[in-house]
Amino acid sequence: MFYYLSLGSNIDPQKNIGRCVEILLDKFDALYIYPPVYTEPEGLDTDNMFINTLIVLKSSIHKATFKSILNKIEESLGRDKKKSNQSFIGHTCDIDIISNKVKFDLGVFHNLQESYLRSVLYSKNLAKQVQVYNLRCIDRPSTIYFDRGSSNKAIFGNKFDKISSSPGSNS
Repeated sequence: MFYYLSLGSNIDPQKNIGRCVEILLDKFDALYIYPPVYTEPEGLDTDNMFINTLIVLKSSIHKATFKSILNKIEESLGRDKKKSNQSFIGHTCDIDIISNKVKFDLGVFHNLQESYLRSVLYSKNLAKQVQVYNLRCIDRPSTIYFDRGSSNKAIFGNKFDKISSSPGSNS
């Protein structure tokens, strides 16, 4: 199953988006990521800019279990959904499942209505400070995976094959 996700942060966003991607890579074999971009807050009482990105990853995990894993990642990065005002002020990390499909299909993202998510697809306002394992995110959609044969190096590539052929994680 391919999971199509949105990630956003407006509280220390360079650090939190990078760390979120690292945690996802620790749990899953590979992911496909759009370059993180700066976006204006929408519907929140804050002036803090967001960094948003879109991700695809493959997993054999059931959707409810997968969502539970995402919630734990958010909490590990400081999100407290019990605070009544947090959703109106900002997020250390917000991960949403946009869709899940059997086939890899980036067309899923082209139907997004939210302007901050559409900005990820079309904006040039890249958040170049976001780093994943001390590597700066690049300026085009990329696959990130580990080269397990050479000391677990994270590799940024431009081919879909690493994600579309990965077996998925059973984390």
